[in-house]
Amino acid sequence: MYPLSILYVEDESIYHTIFEDFFKNDFEQIYCALDGEQGYKLFLDRNPDIIITDFKMPLLDGIGLIKKIRQIDQQLPIIVISSFGEQHELIQSIELGVSHYLLKPITKENLSNILFELAELI
Repeated sequence: MYPLSILYVEDESIYHTIFEDFFKNDFEQIYCALDGEQGYKLFLDRNPDIIITDFKMPLLDGIGLIKKIRQIDQQLPIIVISSFGEQHELIQSIELGVSHYLLKPITKENLSNILFELAELI
């Protein structure tokens, strides 16, 4: 188990359960948020080691969330998961310094490889 915390921000709650089931034995703490505003509050309160966020969410989208986080922490690893393959989202992600960009549907294997790689770097 890695002594790290992950914040998972996704507006579809079914994915929270799946994500927690996949990684509860690999990471010390997993926090989940249903939108960018809730995710930002958890970021401020819990100071996670890695963030995974969806792009399209209510209240505050993924880009807005990342921009707010980057005002405070330029180095925090952020993984973006999106069901949309629009080029402008990818470009914005790169400009904001995200670690990885994955298109849905994602597999446990793909996400595991990225998370474990980031965990080793941390």
